[in-house]
Amino acid sequence: MENVISVKNLSQRYGRGRVIYHDLSFDVPKGSILGLLGKNGTGKTTTINILMGFLRPQAGECRIFGEDITTMPPATRARIALLLEGHVQYFFMTIAEIERFYSRFYPRWNRDAYYGLMEKLHVWPGQKISSMSNGQRSQVALGLILAQNADLLVLDDFSLGLDPFHCRSLPSPANGL
Repeated sequence: MENVISVKNLSQRYGRGRVIYHDLSFDVPKGSILGLLGKNGTGKTTTINILMGFLRPQAGECRIFGEDITTMPPATRARIALLLEGHVQYFFMTIAEIERFYSRFYPRWNRDAYYGLMEKLHVWPGQKISSMSNGQRSQVALGLILAQNADLLVLDDFSLGLDPFHCRSLPSPANGL
């Protein structure tokens, strides 16, 4: 089976002595879900930053869609939807404004998926993000990431503030959102 992500012998440290990990290797086959679990400071976000090319690995090799992350072209990067820890930062926008803003960057944008999710979560288009709870902002961020129709979703701490009651009713991407 084809691997979407392949990490071989990845090593990373902070400063002179703090080893985050040494010789980390894993593959993520197409169609799989991978969760990086661990306490704060164990390297989950660092691994994501390396995979996205924001941080150069000190040792090892990382590939996404078979391409080296250090030389990945923009066309390949466009196939990846990334949700960083911290979620939506455009508090001055409404739900509709942020959708229009994001949609311009993603050629495969699925407007119906975004608004369908907002409707299920009882969030209306004119609502300002600044008036939302942390959980509602997380829901908007999830809608923005799913609407990108990416081949790979990379979510860093995406469940921050999500209400488990509302999440159980969310449609899965495999079901066509």
